[in-house]
Amino acid sequence: MDIRFPTPAPRILVVDDEQMIRWSLRAGFEDAGAIVEEAANLAEARRRLEEEWPDLLLLDQRLPDGLGMDLLSEVLEKDGELPVLMITAYGSFDAAVDAIQAGAQ
Repeated sequence: MDIRFPTPAPRILVVDDEQMIRWSLRAGFEDAGAIVEEAANLAEARRRLEEEWPDLLLLDQRLPDGLGMDLLSEVLEKDGELPVLMITAYGSFDAAVDAIQAGAQ
């Protein structure tokens, strides 16, 4: 199935400390026509957000310099309409409920 984003291309920020995860998400979204930026930690993600606000944020739960939930709160305080998808290899039911209650999708 060929999925394409409408124009103009959405801007997506992928925040994950695992390079292969960032690479695979970038490849898939770029194939669908999105513009993808990457960040490997919270500090880099905050810099990217200052440079340009995305249309979608994919955010890892655990990062080398803190928790994705901290950035989730900051982002949703600034823009409560931004879609944020939490991603993690260390998921638990409680973490998923916490993320959804905090505004993640």
